[in-house]
Amino acid sequence: MDDDSTSIESGGVTSADEWHDASAENSTYANTNSSISKENYHEKSSFEEVSIANKKKSNKKTMTECSLKFNGQTSINAELNVSPAPLCYEEQARKERENCDYSIKITLDMAKENAAPRKIRIYADGIYDLFHVGHARQLMQAKNLFKNVYLLAGVCNDNLTHSKKGKTVMNETERYESVRHCRYVDEIVTDAPWVLDDDFLTKNKIDFVAHDEVPYGAEGSDDIYQHIKARGMFAATQRTEGVSTSDIICRLVRDYDMYVRRNLARGYSAQDLNVGFIKKSQLELQTRIDTVKSKIRTYEEESKTFMERWEDRSKEYIRSFIGLFERTGVLNLLHRTRPQITLPSTPNKRNDIENKLTSRIEKSKSFPLNVPNNLYQILSSIKMEKRIHSKKTFTLPYRHYLFHFKWPLVGFAFVLSLLIFVQIKLTSIFIPYIIEEQHLEHFNKNIIYPIVLLNNDNNTHRLNMNYYFLKKDELKIMDDIYAIKKKQKVVLPSIKNRHKPNSYLILESTTVFGRPRFCSYTNEQIFGRACPYRNCKYTCDRTRDSDAHVLLMHKRDLNYKLLNSIKRNSEQIWLLWHDESNENSPEINRYKFNWTITYRISAEASIGAYGIIILKETPWSAQQFDSWIDEQFIKRHNQAVWFVSNCQPKKRLKKFRSLREFYSIAAFGKCISSNESFSLNAQVQSNSKCQRDSSCEQNYLKNSKFYLAFESQSCTDYITEKFWRTLALGAIPIVSGPERENFIRVAPLHSFIHVDDYTSDEELAQTLNLIATNRSIYEKYHHWRRYYDVHHEAKDLDPFRFCELCYRLNTNTQRIWYENINDWFLDKC
Repeated sequence: MDDDSTSIESGGVTSADEWHDASAENSTYANTNSSISKENYHEKSSFEEVSIANKKKSNKKTMTECSLKFNGQTSINAELNVSPAPLCYEEQARKERENCDYSIKITLDMAKENAAPRKIRIYADGIYDLFHVGHARQLMQAKNLFKNVYLLAGVCNDNLTHSKKGKTVMNETERYESVRHCRYVDEIVTDAPWVLDDDFLTKNKIDFVAHDEVPYGAEGSDDIYQHIKARGMFAATQRTEGVSTSDIICRLVRDYDMYVRRNLARGYSAQDLNVGFIKKSQLELQTRIDTVKSKIRTYEEESKTFMERWEDRSKEYIRSFIGLFERTGVLNLLHRTRPQITLPSTPNKRNDIENKLTSRIEKSKSFPLNVPNNLYQILSSIKMEKRIHSKKTFTLPYRHYLFHFKWPLVGFAFVLSLLIFVQIKLTSIFIPYIIEEQHLEHFNKNIIYPIVLLNNDNNTHRLNMNYYFLKKDELKIMDDIYAIKKKQKVVLPSIKNRHKPNSYLILESTTVFGRPRFCSYTNEQIFGRACPYRNCKYTCDRTRDSDAHVLLMHKRDLNYKLLNSIKRNSEQIWLLWHDESNENSPEINRYKFNWTITYRISAEASIGAYGIIILKETPWSAQQFDSWIDEQFIKRHNQAVWFVSNCQPKKRLKKFRSLREFYSIAAFGKCISSNESFSLNAQVQSNSKCQRDSSCEQNYLKNSKFYLAFESQSCTDYITEKFWRTLALGAIPIVSGPERENFIRVAPLHSFIHVDDYTSDEELAQTLNLIATNRSIYEKYHHWRRYYDVHHEAKDLDPFRFCELCYRLNTNTQRIWYENINDWFLDKC
């Protein structure tokens, strides 16, 4: 590197030349009269060197030394042709502001007609966290709105941003530096305000404000740019759809494990990444699993290539082998491998042998099928050859050679058969393994396993519950981002230094299905004796509606007139309880409920809506599990059972009748006609009626291998008691309605069968028959029972839900409300 090129510690630019190349065409402040060192261009053409030298002679000015300070340290100290955009308090920006005659007002028409007598000062503001292409396109549009534009980019500081939008990834200094190096920006306005007032506009001599036309609401205002628009100082830009800082953060959160593993592999410590020992071990294990999977895929590909090559060769071998039995093939084989006989060197003896051979051939002409035609030519050439040879040969019949090579031929046939067999088995061995690993990978990323609350060790309770809450929050964040994009939910940033009460009071503000729900319960019965959060209290005293932190309202029991009369406290949380699906109630949107307690995973309290799986206090031993499988496999009939009372939608009834053509199903309920009800063997019609929640129903569930847990709706996460009751009673649920991913979130892998996994009912029926008749496969669908139990009764489920509600009260710092709660409930219904 030349002496006058200066290395730069961070950022990838290594010399003044490279800095010039990266910035010269982009900055407004390019110093076109700067002198350029000839040595820095020694690799350019001679023509360029002469031009530069001439320019250097004609220009006596020296370059200004630019020192860029970043995070309090000087990281660039080089003679630069082009500087980044100045900050508003720097000398260059101050002079530009002073030279602007703001008494000359520029109208929108003047700007559009290019009639402005001075530079047009346009202001565009933002947070500019993780500066990306959407930010750059916004600034590009602002710069190109008119000709002769001087663009000011306003960047809010950390305190203001964190109070309004939440924590940023980059601090304010990093955000200033990111924007000031954008080619379109002429000046950075630091500490930009959230709402622009007249004093700010006048101080910075702003002619127009550039922003997209979508109203930008804030507390106390539907659009913070409304007064700018009213004054005719607003210039609209277009938002770049599909890219935002939130989207980038969403990608990082979605693939969190992958990026943590990536940085661990690059030398970052677990402490640097704020990862605990357990999480680190889990990630390292996952990395090893991925390595094994990669090796298996590589082996599979190599095996496939090997088999393709052997297949081609085997075809050639077979053709060659068959060719042995053809007329010309036999001759060629015999000609290559016939025994060699030494002929005497004496001419008379040799002629005698040749004559004998010739006479033998002449006799065989009457049997042309036994001797190939080409043999006549070979032997005739022997007779005609007069030169003396030390050795000549004659042939034996081909059957002698077949007998001689019988064992190599047998070996060849065996190897060929083995290769064909291996080719068939490789697919059945490795591909299912890879599919299983893919299922496990998806399973580990998305599962929200409920954690046992019945352990006597309080420390274990806290560890397990907090682990569970964090696992659920990972998915809740993703669902919340989706709801925000759909304008169903609003989430305001975390509030710093928010006062936290010592305890929280939850008021049962309405009845639940017409009667009080928990008024006679103790706190321990409501929240569970093992809940790690003990500072929540429940009351039904409605005189305390003003000082309660949470008003719990049941959707079916809402009194809209009463709601309209309530004077709402902005700090009070309105909590809507609703566990039903597909109820269209658009009028409920006007009340802006803050939280929900329902079956949706993204609800503030959702676990245990209809059922839950918890860890066993003591897992079954292998002997206990085998004994249970033997008993269940023998006593349960190879059939499915279904109890249905809701005849809507017709789709699931149609599915039932279609599947029944291929598989035995015993069905009962008001939607099932008498000639469709069958006894336990699902073949003989039953005259007795079997009611829901009766001993008869339990008898069928305990003696059938499958149950049709068809949901009435396909709403997101809508998995009801029919699924959980089936698991609890030992049958395998056949499910439909919500997507497979919804079940994977809450239920163990291979605990259910989803109808969408099969292309036809006949294929599904074949799978059911295979599971029901093959003990090892049947065991696979119950293996999770060694480690987990199922709860599906309300008395066991309510403590889980309300413990989560107490957790949310203790940890939440955001302000949340549902903008369109009706659509949120109807998602995918």
